[in-house]
Amino acid sequence: MKKKLTLIILALVAVFAMQGLAVAAEPIDAVKANISKYVGEAKASVPSITVEVLAAKMAETDEYFELVDVRGADEYEAGHLADALWAPRGKAEWIIPGNIKDPNTKIYIYCKAGSRGALVAKMLIDAGYTNVTNVTGGFGAWAKAGYPFYNAHGEVVVTKGGYGKKPE
Repeated sequence: MKKKLTLIILALVAVFAMQGLAVAAEPIDAVKANISKYVGEAKASVPSITVEVLAAKMAETDEYFELVDVRGADEYEAGHLADALWAPRGKAEWIIPGNIKDPNTKIYIYCKAGSRGALVAKMLIDAGYTNVTNVTGGFGAWAKAGYPFYNAHGEVVVTKGGYGKKPE
């Protein structure tokens, strides 16, 4: 009888332990879903433009605006848009107000693909900046479209082999 009781207890412990493992995976899935929802809401709540529209605005000389790159240091050093202020997400709330004093300045925010940019754009708008726009597709779409960017090698564009000097 004692042996049977021990086996039943062990079986119950095993069943509850396996349920515990199944439950343990759920909270992180919920967290990931919440983060995805939060980023999606940020993207939907801020003005946005495509890289094509940004390139056209950069070609115009009469509109003043600031470009802000919110990617990490390695990403920025690998390539960034001309004259972009580097303000990585997590430090942007301190760097941008120190460099862009007028809250009505037109600001275009970009990251790698658009998510970090949307989060920083939302933060800036919530903080009181009135003219902030996220660049959808970010630097990835910019480089893929063949627009020039800058790094330690000067002005370059993406090529089939990686990147190279901008053709004359």
